[in-house]
Amino acid sequence: MTADSSSIRAGRGVGWGQHRFSSIRAIAVIIAVGVATFALSRRHLIDDSYITLSYARNLAETGEWTLVAGLSANSATSPLNVMLLAGLTMITGNAVTACGLLFVAACAGLYLSMVRLMPSGPALLATVAVVANPLTVSTVGMEVMLSAVTLAALAGIRDSAVAAGLFCGVIAIIRLDLVIIAAIIVCGQTWRERSVKRVLIIATTAAGVAAPWYVWSWLQFGSLLPDTLVLKTAERSWSGGWTFLSGPAFYLWHQPMATIGAFMLPLIAIIVFIRRRNLTRVGVWFFGALIYSGVYCLLGVPPYHWYYAPFVVAATVYLIATVSVRMAFWITVIAVTMSVVSYVASGWDRQIAPISSNHATSGEYQRISADIRRLAPGSAIATAGEIGTLAYYCRCMVIDDFSDRSRIAQELRDRRNRPSSIRNVWRLNYQHLDAALNAAPASPPARYRLVWSTTSTPEAVRSWPATSPTRGRGFLLLYAIPV
Repeated sequence: MTADSSSIRAGRGVGWGQHRFSSIRAIAVIIAVGVATFALSRRHLIDDSYITLSYARNLAETGEWTLVAGLSANSATSPLNVMLLAGLTMITGNAVTACGLLFVAACAGLYLSMVRLMPSGPALLATVAVVANPLTVSTVGMEVMLSAVTLAALAGIRDSAVAAGLFCGVIAIIRLDLVIIAAIIVCGQTWRERSVKRVLIIATTAAGVAAPWYVWSWLQFGSLLPDTLVLKTAERSWSGGWTFLSGPAFYLWHQPMATIGAFMLPLIAIIVFIRRRNLTRVGVWFFGALIYSGVYCLLGVPPYHWYYAPFVVAATVYLIATVSVRMAFWITVIAVTMSVVSYVASGWDRQIAPISSNHATSGEYQRISADIRRLAPGSAIATAGEIGTLAYYCRCMVIDDFSDRSRIAQELRDRRNRPSSIRNVWRLNYQHLDAALNAAPASPPARYRLVWSTTSTPEAVRSWPATSPTRGRGFLLLYAIPV
């Protein structure tokens, strides 16, 4: 690959003219699109979004870093997202409202970061295309937009090593695996200069920003990394052998229109990138996202749809920044139209996110939560594989591997002692694990368990209809566990 260093420094995409657009009007448009997107998506926030919101609400109300009050958990993948949502929850008194405020702010922030990479008109188009993407609509509440803002801001830095280090540190707290993309962006900014001093400044500043959180996590939870790393990699694949590599085909089969709308521009971006191989600052960002996706393919993790977001965002921005202004306009119009059509195909009042693999809708989980509070007050309930929405609306002792570390204590210890080429790294990471687990509150025994089934049964204490875009229609059954 070749790169034009002047293009990298100036951030010029191929084919751009000097297109101008009023920043105030552009931000107003972005805010309107963000508000509309959240107004629609709040009815069908996915279960993992509610995991984040549960963490944020508990942090705001009790100061506890936990999914379910009274239990020890380290399953929040994005610490900074939780902290920002907790701060807004303290102001608004409602975590879902806080989610909307943060999402809209991130939409505006993405545009402001984009204008450092391209003229304001194309920046507006790129931001609208990202916000309206079905994948973005299906991940509201998670760290997708927050990471997009920060990576765009990092890609837009021209000279300041300290600023680059600050954003790298923030990215590490948003989601640690995004450091892969951040590192490639930094390499793209510095490879011509080959300045050891600049690299040291960036690394030192990033470490200074991220260290407080990770040192606290290491001592408090006995791990620098969230437990989701172990949980998701141990899961390997979904039934049928679906992994990150084959995931788009999985979603194309179950939710075709939304999947086409989500991946249409990224596929075109790959073709353009192969043909032009232009490593502008946006091109380096896109290349980093490709490497990031390649790592996920090698890991063979399950195809959770938000795993594709860093690639989809970077690819969308790259495509808009690379083609002509006229072409960018029509690409955005087609993409937004496709997104709207795929959304309204199930009605404006749809209860399921455009792209989702949840076992039930958030509305169904809310009704189940209300009934569980009435049927089993004060009892611990083992989940049927999804916990976020139940934990948020039930406010009861909902138990699974994400809310109760004691359930995976042995698995964490095994990871520390498992023979591997990085065994010493795992040992260092889990150096304080035993002390953290011993200090954690004891887990109460589950008195009930939820089970997803295709049919109802009279043996269950209660059954509820459950609608899943990937499993079809079924039931969530509540069984009493014999003492």
